[in-house]
Amino acid sequence: MSKSQAELDIDYYERLKSDKNNFSNWFQELARYVIPYKAEVTTRRAPGTRLPRDIYDTTAIQALNIFAAGLSGYLTNPASPWFSLRLQDRELMDNKEVKVWLKQAERKSYDIFSSSNFYNQIHETYIELGAFGTAALYYEDDPRKLIRFDTIFIGDVFIDENAREEVDKIFRELRLTPAQAIELFGDQAGSKAIKCFEEGKTTERIKYLHCVYPRDFRDLTKKDAKNKKFASYYYELEEKILVKEGGYDEFPFLVPRYTKLSWNRYGHSPAMQALPDIKMINQMMLTTIKAAQVATFPPLSIPNEGYILPFRSGPGSKNFRLTSDPNDMAKPIVAGVNLPTGLEMMNQTRGQINSAFFVDMFLSLINQKNMTATEVQERVAEKMLILGPALGRMMHELLDPSVVAVFLTAMEQGAIPEPPDIIKDKDLVIEYVSPLARAQRAAEAGGITNLLAVIGDMSQYTQSVLDKIDEDEVVDILADVYGTPPTVIRSDDEVEQIRAQRQQAAVDFQEQQVAAGQAETAEKMSKADLNTQKARTQ
Repeated sequence: MSKSQAELDIDYYERLKSDKNNFSNWFQELARYVIPYKAEVTTRRAPGTRLPRDIYDTTAIQALNIFAAGLSGYLTNPASPWFSLRLQDRELMDNKEVKVWLKQAERKSYDIFSSSNFYNQIHETYIELGAFGTAALYYEDDPRKLIRFDTIFIGDVFIDENAREEVDKIFRELRLTPAQAIELFGDQAGSKAIKCFEEGKTTERIKYLHCVYPRDFRDLTKKDAKNKKFASYYYELEEKILVKEGGYDEFPFLVPRYTKLSWNRYGHSPAMQALPDIKMINQMMLTTIKAAQVATFPPLSIPNEGYILPFRSGPGSKNFRLTSDPNDMAKPIVAGVNLPTGLEMMNQTRGQINSAFFVDMFLSLINQKNMTATEVQERVAEKMLILGPALGRMMHELLDPSVVAVFLTAMEQGAIPEPPDIIKDKDLVIEYVSPLARAQRAAEAGGITNLLAVIGDMSQYTQSVLDKIDEDEVVDILADVYGTPPTVIRSDDEVEQIRAQRQQAAVDFQEQQVAAGQAETAEKMSKADLNTQKARTQ
């Protein structure tokens, strides 16, 4: 007997869940040390349960927050431009109508990003990316704000890839109250949800499964949800019944991985790299606290007829010892604690943790008062050698599809006018202009400026070296690298016109000079002739 669609999907979900076990255990341990309030990957706590009490050092927690805040502020800052829309064809970019349309599209896209909850959710996505190396950002149409985003907790997400290592299948667990389930699925929510709702069990949680993956068979002539490119199924897991079927034109989950191995679906994070140091600093802090307590309030050795075991070495402990001297007094037991050495080791370990999360780079971008622009650039460029590949993956797997989703939504809603006919068959290019994106290309700009400095020195001896430099290309590349607004740079046609006018002015000036010279020569010759005639008459 063939299995139903529900049975097939739930079996697939169980296999993905089993495949994720090792990562899930790892995620649980990571969360415990860097995001304690999310330490619910393999275990679930009741709402309001107090966080673990055996975390003695918060270096990793603070470093992760700086990492996420740094990406939010220097990669997707809502207060400044962080992307622009371009065309590959530079000649088309010089077209005024095209420029105006691209600027309108950009402005409207920024408006939609700002009015939605994108900037709140992207920060949460960066936190999960820094902690777990994998994050999931879901988006869907919203009647009020056009589009809405939600960061899905990694413990609830199970993914699979296609042959190109792109995540195109996702199985997501949901735990809904009866009211939430009925709001989403109506009378199809399942008998348990309806019964709990009728009995007033408002805090009961019912487990559902949301499956999204490419649809194998569909009728391309139909535009309904059940014939869209990606299938969407919701199941009630306890009863194993389908409660809702739909679909999406585009895959609605953005699943960035910080770095990954080709044979792993899930990524690796800065927290994973620093986990040995994170656990070590926690243990070192506990040891240091105990040592400080012993040094401040040492155990005592008190005379008596004999020791009462066990021997106690904790702070303020009392140990009774055998003595024949009636004048013997209580004495502190010196523990030989060396706090400075321990603190130095701890500071070194903290530095390694902060380095893994690029804390020094992000703080250098903020605290520039005591550094020159060159020092800041050098420090950032050094760190970008390590962060660069991960940043490129973030742009490809997270930011590109985010901008595309907002742009397509705006086009469908008529918020962006139809593009000019001249570019209707042309592909748009997303170019990132945030400080981190520009820092990625700093080496390119540095190579050009270094070359110009060398050429400038050489030109003092031979001007012919300047013939190798295309000045216009240098300006275009540097303007592109530094994210200069297109309106600041003149188009090739405007430059050609200015140069033609300048050349004509030079020609006119030369002609005027020649004419003036000729007039002066003629005047001199006429004076000479006059003088000659006077001499003859005399």
